[in-house]
Amino acid sequence: MTDGKSGEQISPQAWMLKGQALADLGETSAASQCLRKAAICCRDEDTDTMLSLARLQFEFGDFVEARNCLGRAFRQDPYNPAALQMQAMLDRSSTLAQPAKLVGYAQPAAATQPSESLKN
Repeated sequence: MTDGKSGEQISPQAWMLKGQALADLGETSAASQCLRKAAICCRDEDTDTMLSLARLQFEFGDFVEARNCLGRAFRQDPYNPAALQMQAMLDRSSTLAQPAKLVGYAQPAAATQPSESLKN
């Protein structure tokens, strides 16, 4: 930001607002950076802000960062209803768990035709 403050002195809410504005302008990379800075600046005890960050990151499709913020919120309040709801949304929407592409899962056998040299 250009107000003469270092990044650590700027509130997480200000970084979130800047991220939202940049996203509205189509600057998704810069918006994601602002949300990461907001997460860095945010105190773990501020569960409301952590949950707001998780929701924004979820909306931007950054499920990993959303889960990181959600985890920080859960450490402070494991039974927070908003956090539990966000967890359910992430679990339903996550496209990261595609078993065929994860290490350790069996890959489907490819149907191959024998080569010409093996037919004879």
